Amino acid sequence: MMSKTFPRVLGITAIFSGLLAITADMVSIFTSAADLSKMRMSLSLQNIGILQVQKPHSQLVLGHYLALVAIPIAGISVVVHTSLGLKPAGRGLSRLFTFSGLFIVALGVAYHALFGVAAEVVRNADPVLIAAVNAYYEPLGILVSVLFLVMVLGWTLLILTGRTHYPRWVLLCSPLPVLATTTTFAFLLPVPNVPIRVFLMVTNMNLPITLWALVSTIVLWYKQDLDF
Repeated sequence: MMSKTFPRVLGITAIFSGLLAITADMVSIFTSAADLSKMRMSLSLQNIGILQVQKPHSQLVLGHYLALVAIPIAGISVVVHTSLGLKPAGRGLSRLFTFSGLFIVALGVAYHALFGVAAEVVRNADPVLIAAVNAYYEPLGILVSVLFLVMVLGWTLLILTGRTHYPRWVLLCSPLPVLATTTTFAFLLPVPNVPIRVFLMVTNMNLPITLWALVSTIVLWYKQDLDF
């Protein structure tokens, strides 16, 4: 059995690095100047470029490096912390969650690393170049999103069994319902460029993960029998 200190430090690290990842999203993508009425439910280069094309080069560079620091720390911390909470469901399942989660984190970092490059390509306005780069960009975004949803669905099912350290009510704060709620709310807002809509769109991955890190840290704070 491990000390309470490690899970607590892990949870706090996940929360603060998650907030830094949200900051990276804001620096890299957030803008109220873009015409959001042109955006669709798509991960294509052209779609994301509607937001990024307005950003100064210096902000894109800053957001790029903030993300490269924050997202791996946040992702690893959340995955390991959550695996501690899932452990009673079975050591094998907990380890499967850990390894698959870390793999998805690596893919997510690779995807976010393309954001700055994507903006520069869209600014170039060369349709041949945009199409060529999008062949790398969009499929990776779809792959990360699908694997992330599968992972979240997996840990949702484990919590529903009642055999984890998490009470079932925490599922209300898990990334899946939060992501569904924020995305629906963002697209139902009548004014396309209202700042809250842009915020929910550009943080639609890191915001739910950071909220989960907060809830998971609170729920596991006083647990006595956490172990790998």
